[in-house]
Amino acid sequence: MLIFTSLNNKRGVFQIYMKKNLINDEITVKKVRLIDDKTNEVMDTKKALEYAFNKGLDLIQMSEDEVPVVKVLHAGDYFYKLKQEKKANDKKQRSNIVQVKEIQFSTDTQSADLNVKLKHAQRFIEEKKQVRIVMKVTGRLGSNKEVLKQAEEKLDNFVKHIPKTEYVQEITIQKNKMTCLVKPAGV
Repeated sequence: MLIFTSLNNKRGVFQIYMKKNLINDEITVKKVRLIDDKTNEVMDTKKALEYAFNKGLDLIQMSEDEVPVVKVLHAGDYFYKLKQEKKANDKKQRSNIVQVKEIQFSTDTQSADLNVKLKHAQRFIEEKKQVRIVMKVTGRLGSNKEVLKQAEEKLDNFVKHIPKTEYVQEITIQKNKMTCLVKPAGV
């Protein structure tokens, strides 16, 4: 059974559709398939409810078949475990997001500063993050083909000094900057 709920938040109203498991007296069918540690049989709903109450547990409907499957469980524990599994799945989905760090420098950047940028890039790669490297071409140099070629070689040389990397996106030239995207090799 799907139920509709809406949550009012500062940002607006969110609508959630969620599956609701029927519990105890909410189960209205005549016969159910009871699954327990000892039993797996079709019986009357009233008899299954008696069986669950005698054990001090709840009867929870698991499926909506012609003869619904029900389990004898503690409802609070069952719903707590479902909630924890949902949280774990959400956390796992969020962890699969690839982080991209960016390093920027220009054609005029001195070698000592480039070494600092190189160390940062190496640290990001060791942390298994992708690195976008942006080299800005300043002034009118962007219109000179030879200067652009030298700048591209400088960027390529910078990337080659980062160990254990591979290109995700090759070097691309846009108006006044060159960009490339690298990731740890084998990831």
